[in-house]
Amino acid sequence: MSTLNEIDVQHSNSRILSAKVLDNGDFSFSGHEVMESQDIGDPSGRYAGDVDYRRIVPADYKDTMLLWLVKERFATDSEFDEWLDAKGIPSEFQNLG
Repeated sequence: MSTLNEIDVQHSNSRILSAKVLDNGDFSFSGHEVMESQDIGDPSGRYAGDVDYRRIVPADYKDTMLLWLVKERFATDSEFDEWLDAKGIPSEFQNLG
């Protein structure tokens, strides 16, 4: 069995985003960005430097998040099947008729 617990979402010279399932089951979406003189709303009006952050979705809401992502991403079963195949994720088709 092969499972994925962490993945790079985006990686560039100025930004790294990653998604991870933490040991306690929470979902973490984290990032590191190098900001060069960007307006971030502080009193000085400008900021430059490294910024690290993360957003945590509690384990109790992880399934809800997954269902919403699937709903918003896939319009047909064949789209979902092709995506699973491309990612090497096993699935089983069952005819319930």
